[in-house]
Amino acid sequence: DKKTAQKYHGKLAVIIDDCGYDLAPVRKLVNLNAPFSYAILPYKDFSSDALHVIKGGGQTAMLHLPMEPMDRTAMSEGKITILTDMTAEQVQQLTRKAVDSLPGIEGVNNHQGSKATSNEATMKAVLKVLKQQGLFFVDSSTYSKSIGDQVARSMGVPTARNNIFLDNSSDEDDIIAKIWQAVEMADRNGSAIAICHARPHTAAAWSKVIDEVNASGIQLVPVSSLLK
Repeated sequence: DKKTAQKYHGKLAVIIDDCGYDLAPVRKLVNLNAPFSYAILPYKDFSSDALHVIKGGGQTAMLHLPMEPMDRTAMSEGKITILTDMTAEQVQQLTRKAVDSLPGIEGVNNHQGSKATSNEATMKAVLKVLKQQGLFFVDSSTYSKSIGDQVARSMGVPTARNNIFLDNSSDEDDIIAKIWQAVEMADRNGSAIAICHARPHTAAAWSKVIDEVNASGIQLVPVSSLLK
């Protein structure tokens, strides 16, 4: 295959979002033994089980923290969501509780959150808790004007920003094309961070290309190694 013959360089970190709903894709991805990082939604039926599978596979576990999107009607997680009109105390309490529900996580990224991650006061309150707990923050970049990573950097919280979403389409060929796009981005820029989701089509796509990606010269790394 010509892609494999091309030797790529650089580091690619992949975050698997929305763990906690369906365990099968999480198991399938963990079994690929790639150093993916897994972001778990709190309080789901399988959140604790997902944590167990991820940690058992020696992988990086993260909290996928629900945060307010621009359109409140699109909010998927209801009352456990960090809202911009909450007090700093409320935000911290909610964040702390979510962090405590998943013992052994190394960091946090936002679920939705276009409104919250572009609000400095809200981000400061969230990041204060992460700093106290020694956790990193990855800005999922669900919104181009989000400032989560900037605020984290200013507060001394290790941080990074997502560069590309891999599975906005559920078509396996589309996902595979996006994976190679992420590889090329990592090659071009030295490193890249990609986000996809714990879904059957995504797990299947990775299963098909993982050997090729590993052979391509690109280095898959835990997201913790790309923080600044």
